[in-house]
Amino acid sequence: MSIRSMVRRLGAGDVKSGSRRHVAARITGMLASLCGAALLLSACSPRNAAVGDTAGHSGDGTVVVHDSIDKGDVSVGLIGSDDAALDRTVLAALSGSGLNVSYVSTSQVRNPLDAAQQGAKDLAAQPVSVILITRIDADTAADAHSWDEALGAVRNAGIPVALINPRTPPRDATLCAAQLNTAGDIGEGTAKNNHENDHDDKSKTAPIKTVPIAQAVMALVNDVPHGRMITVNTAAQTTANTVGQ
Repeated sequence: MSIRSMVRRLGAGDVKSGSRRHVAARITGMLASLCGAALLLSACSPRNAAVGDTAGHSGDGTVVVHDSIDKGDVSVGLIGSDDAALDRTVLAALSGSGLNVSYVSTSQVRNPLDAAQQGAKDLAAQPVSVILITRIDADTAADAHSWDEALGAVRNAGIPVALINPRTPPRDATLCAAQLNTAGDIGEGTAKNNHENDHDDKSKTAPIKTVPIAQAVMALVNDVPHGRMITVNTAAQTTANTVGQ
């Protein structure tokens, strides 16, 4: 019922009985409730930052204190891709680390893109703590727009998003809290380390520091400071440590 219709319904009977103050009080109460609901919705999505990536501070520079969530209370929504092997590996690592996972498969459907985006919207309406999306591809303008819409629904629900080995991530940085790159996807845990002072033209490699994927996920859920690009491994992890940078 709209406020206008409420005014009409209340005013017709109550004004005749002389209880205008009662009408005004009830309308004021309704307005307060609506304002409160609007504030709650706006609080779900931080300004100029992704959910799960506020780095411990609000927009005005004050420190935001977050209550840590126990791993047993965390529910992960995992949206799959055409890379079934990656999906299985991530699913096993998260489940083996004691996290509850809801998996949305898109490997054997008519339209994988629609299935993935609808999966994100559906999970946004569920009590999940974080949503992970594997191999997202927002390459074309149409795909980018539809992904912005789907991830916008997740953001408005106050749920952090992480992209695992994305092909083409969305341009809007506020739609995802971090990009999780598995070590194997960037060269089995090694990367070329270019030294300006080396003149032998030989490529050198250095180990890349990785963290268990469950540890990275917990950092997003608890909104602790972390890097936007996190190199993860898919080993099961049973401790409750978080990652920061």
